[in-house]
Amino acid sequence: MQQLNGSDVVAHLDSLPDTQPGVDYTVLASADDTTASTAPGAFLEAGPGATVTNALIQDVCPAAPSPFTHDHMRDHPIVHGLVPEALAERPVVCAPAELG
Repeated sequence: MQQLNGSDVVAHLDSLPDTQPGVDYTVLASADDTTASTAPGAFLEAGPGATVTNALIQDVCPAAPSPFTHDHMRDHPIVHGLVPEALAERPVVCAPAELG
């Protein structure tokens, strides 16, 4: 019950900044994810001194399977290709090889 929208816990968490200064963040989300937060709710807002890249799978890889589910976010080669790019601070773009 604490995680329901409108709960005191969620209201408190929403009042806190999403980010910390000096940290680069990348969020990968799917418009089709019905298990976790869908965009834009999954996206972070950069606070002072932080950098955020919010990427919607459907925008980054228009040829991605549809629907692109929560399980895809864990298991699909598209995500497996995007994560190392984000960790290396390179642009989050879809490579043709990731589409299979």
